[in-house]
Amino acid sequence: MKILCAAFLSILLFAVGSFSQVKKEESNAALKTATIKITLLDLPGANLEKSKWEVAYELRIASGKELSDASIDGRLSLDAEKKLGEFVAKSSFVKNVLSKKENREAVLTIPLDKKVQEKLANELEILAKSNTAPNKNTSEALSERRMKTQNFLMYANVLVYDAKLKKNIIVPFNWVLPFARFAHFPGANFQMTFEIKENGEYARSMVLPEKTKSSFTITTKQ
Repeated sequence: MKILCAAFLSILLFAVGSFSQVKKEESNAALKTATIKITLLDLPGANLEKSKWEVAYELRIASGKELSDASIDGRLSLDAEKKLGEFVAKSSFVKNVLSKKENREAVLTIPLDKKVQEKLANELEILAKSNTAPNKNTSEALSERRMKTQNFLMYANVLVYDAKLKKNIIVPFNWVLPFARFAHFPGANFQMTFEIKENGEYARSMVLPEKTKSSFTITTKQ
């Protein structure tokens, strides 16, 4: 729990600090959808016919204040039975024939309703104004902005059947995705990757864009 809360706060602070480069007019153009790309980088049985992977996910949205409060009272666990925030979408899919690279990738294009679009537009408006304030980098100003951020919450499990290992591997794919951190593209565009090792363990990553549109990766292991 403590590790998850610390990771969330670090990502959220980084998101607020990097928002100064986001242009509202660029970001507003893509507020109608969220795009999530999930890539299976490798697995031992990639060339075997029976290997497959499937994902069941739910996407929600919550403010920085909601998540901060949840981290204080112990609810920020991203536990499947204790979902935070407001519902956005849920679905599932299955990928077979993993010898083909395109079947190890999935791009989820998720429509955002008017209410969610307004939340994101309001955040852009508030943060754009705050970035011109003379005290924008004080701890008080940063804390205030952090409370007003919008964050997508990805609740997902990836189930991989590796025909070489002859076993199922479950990869938890629960992430806090700060909207402002991804608004440089523009819009809500997220990338996640994972791989299955020869010993059956997994590694997973969330790829965060930098201001230059290059990226770096936060990696977690089993």
